[in-house]
Amino acid sequence: MAKVFSGEIFPGVHISTGSLQPFLKKGITNDDRLAVHSVKVAVGEFVAAMVIDGHGGEECAAYAQHGIIPFITRELGRCGSTSSCTEISSALQRAIKAFDDDLARALKESVTKVPPGEPLSTTFLRDPPLRRLLR
Repeated sequence: MAKVFSGEIFPGVHISTGSLQPFLKKGITNDDRLAVHSVKVAVGEFVAAMVIDGHGGEECAAYAQHGIIPFITRELGRCGSTSSCTEISSALQRAIKAFDDDLARALKESVTKVPPGEPLSTTFLRDPPLRRLLR
């Protein structure tokens, strides 16, 4: 199933998007997420537009959809007022790595707390760092 959108999202800012949904069977959904955020920092305002691949699970994609923005804001805030595209690209790379490291740390901490014989999902629901992933 294809979905197409074209329109003005802000005065003078037009976008066109397309999405090809791979599943036509009832009950099967696409786990990917789309996020568009306005990021304001001292050096200016940026629009962060992301397509986040769910890789067969919606939890991490849904978490990344909102959770990565503080990392992007922090790294873009470190750029100077005359930042080049290379500096901005490096800031985005640092933000993604820091976000990924934070997610991996939370997962590692929680996995070590799983009692023998208990499903990992039960521990996720009790553990605050991982519970925020499932919101």
